[in-house]
Amino acid sequence: MLWARLHSGVVGQRIPRVQPCACALTLPSRDSQQLSGALSFQASPCPMLLTQKATSLALDIHEGVVQLHPGQGLLQRALPLCSYLLFFPALLGGPLCSFSRFRAQAESPGAVPHPPQVGQGDLSIRDLWTLETTHRLAVFTRTWNKSTSRWLRRLVFQRCPARPLLATFAFSAWWHGLRPGQVFGFLCWAVMVEADYRIHPFLSTRATSQGLKLLYHGTTWVFTQLIVAYILVAVECESFSKLCLLWTSCNSILPLSYSLSLLLLLAKKTKQN
Repeated sequence: MLWARLHSGVVGQRIPRVQPCACALTLPSRDSQQLSGALSFQASPCPMLLTQKATSLALDIHEGVVQLHPGQGLLQRALPLCSYLLFFPALLGGPLCSFSRFRAQAESPGAVPHPPQVGQGDLSIRDLWTLETTHRLAVFTRTWNKSTSRWLRRLVFQRCPARPLLATFAFSAWWHGLRPGQVFGFLCWAVMVEADYRIHPFLSTRATSQGLKLLYHGTTWVFTQLIVAYILVAVECESFSKLCLLWTSCNSILPLSYSLSLLLLLAKKTKQN
C-alpha cells in the first residue's frame, strides 16, 4: 500500500516546488537582477527534470518495473535511487532516462552513465523527418519530446478517468510553471489535438481522387505548421498583455477555425447518436 501511493506523494511534493522557480522568471527586471544569483540554478531545467525523474522512478516502483529487495539494508536500497535522481549531467537537459537504463549503464564494465545521445533518445533522423513532413498535429505532438510524452501518458493520461487528453495538457502546463502563456498555450494545444482527431477522418474520407488527396495533405500540412507556430508563440508569452496582442491578431483565425470545426463535428456526432 505504501508503494502504491508513492507516485501520488511524489507528484504532490515535487510539482509545487517547481512553481516558485517559474514564477521567479516573471518578476520585473529590477527584482530579477537582485535575485539573479540566488535563482540562477532554480531557473534552469533542473527542478523540472528532477520532478520528472522522481515521478518516473515512483511509477516504476509502483508498477513493479523496479524491484526493491527487503533483505537489503536501507543504505543499499537508497544509494542507487539517490544516484539516479541526483546524477547531475541528466539534470542539465533531456531526454528522460529510465532508472533501469541508468542502472544498466552504471553496472556495465568501465562505463559511465550518460544521458542518451542524438539518435538514442527523443529525436532520430526519422523523427526529424516526421516533424517536418507530417500533416497531423497529433502525430507531431507524439513525436515531439517522446520521453516526456511517454512519461505524461503513464502519469496522467492512462490514470485519468475523464477527459484524459485535457487533463494531460493541463498537468503539463502546471509542470511547466503556470505562466499565462503556458496555461493558454497548452490548453489550446489540447483543443487543437482533439480537433485534429475529428477533422482528419472527416476530410480523408472525402478526398477520393489523387488531386483531392494532394490538396488535403498539402493544406493540412500548412495548417499543422501554422498551429504549431501559434502554440509556441503563445507558450512564450509571459503576460496577459502579450497574450491579448496574440488573441487579437490575425494569427488566431486558424485556431479559432479548428475550434469551431471541432464544435460542429461534435454537434453532428451528438445528433447522429
